[in-house]
Amino acid sequence: MRWSHEDFDPDRSGQRRNHGAQQINRGARLLEKEKENMEMCKSVYEKIIGHARREMPLEACGYLGGNGGTALDAYSLTNIDKSGEHFSFDPKEQFEAVRAMRKKKQRAVAVYHSHPETPARPSQEDIRLAFDPEIIHVIVSLAAAEPEVRAFRIVKKEVTEEPLVVIEGLRNEPENQE
Repeated sequence: MRWSHEDFDPDRSGQRRNHGAQQINRGARLLEKEKENMEMCKSVYEKIIGHARREMPLEACGYLGGNGGTALDAYSLTNIDKSGEHFSFDPKEQFEAVRAMRKKKQRAVAVYHSHPETPARPSQEDIRLAFDPEIIHVIVSLAAAEPEVRAFRIVKKEVTEEPLVVIEGLRNEPENQE
């Protein structure tokens, strides 16, 4: 997987430059009935922001494991591209993360990655490489003084922002995975 962020305007308006792609918030009709908030434990939220900060100026990446629409664990993976503009998972770590999720009776509810210098919205390449309509794409932007974390569903190249709810004190909030 290769990810890039050069297809968006720099003014945080949320509009993509016209490169022939679909408009944001037009789609996800396929999953509209199932749409729920993306929920995340506060510890997971803090962990992915910490991971993004530690990897600066490179993109951080990983999985969020959980059930339904709730992320209970963060599985930080190595960006083998060692780039600030795109990422690729380490295949061995990816397999180990999936195995750890299955052991906990979880599934990958989201893929997360950071944008060290650009806003938290999918790039043209993020959209092009999104093949699983079930997975949420969480993006952590470090472009401003305060981190911005947003969630998106990408179905057939159409992007819909998903409400992201950070929950403190979930029952049995687990230890996060490194």
